[in-house]
Amino acid sequence: MVYFVSDLHLSTSDEGKVREKIFITWLNDIKYNADKIFLLGDMFNFWFEYEKVVPHGYTRFLGKLAELIDEGIEIHYFVGNHDMWINDYFSNDIGLKVHCDMAEIEIGPCRFFLGHGHELTKNIPDKLLFKIYNNALFRNMLGAIHPRWGISLGNYLSEKNNKKNVSDIMRSDGNNYQMDFARQQLKNKHYDYFIFGHTHLPSIQKLSSDSSYINTGDWINFLSYAVFDGNDVQLKYYSKE
Repeated sequence: MVYFVSDLHLSTSDEGKVREKIFITWLNDIKYNADKIFLLGDMFNFWFEYEKVVPHGYTRFLGKLAELIDEGIEIHYFVGNHDMWINDYFSNDIGLKVHCDMAEIEIGPCRFFLGHGHELTKNIPDKLLFKIYNNALFRNMLGAIHPRWGISLGNYLSEKNNKKNVSDIMRSDGNNYQMDFARQQLKNKHYDYFIFGHTHLPSIQKLSSDSSYINTGDWINFLSYAVFDGNDVQLKYYSKE
């Protein structure tokens, strides 16, 4: 089985710690049949790596990922707009396969197009903000601030936007801009599945007779994820019971 999940938005708040425990329980449930796990971004509400410092907390989550990798499960991490400031800690210390851009990946007989999906937004202020965040000058400036202040600032700004209002998403274009991108890609090359996160709105839609779009939703409102059994992708919801 291959699992796809995004937008856990872990934080060191009490709510974030509860969400971390629930997610680890899910990882324990799936580890017996998981061959690969794709973490499609924004697994943290804020992540910034200094040269010698990483944010405190998340010990159980990161330790569980390392444990699963040691047991032979391949885990990929696609950066999102809340955790794009990743250096080499995830790959060197934990063993994750880190992707800084969207990517085409073949799994069995199927071709997947994967990413967080924030890069595809048509919202001009968001596009400008993501470009600034991804700029080397901005990264160097943030890196020059003492971690005590830099990480606190990042957590504060991220916390202001950590809970997507689903009704607001539904009133906007929802997942339409991601599906528009997928349809454009299909004009040039066939993909069996396009899987993204970012919008926090779980969805599975047919793009054609042999191609589908999936958004994995989030673990704030839905506890949703996608799973590929070798033949088909299904969207599922985890029960805390």
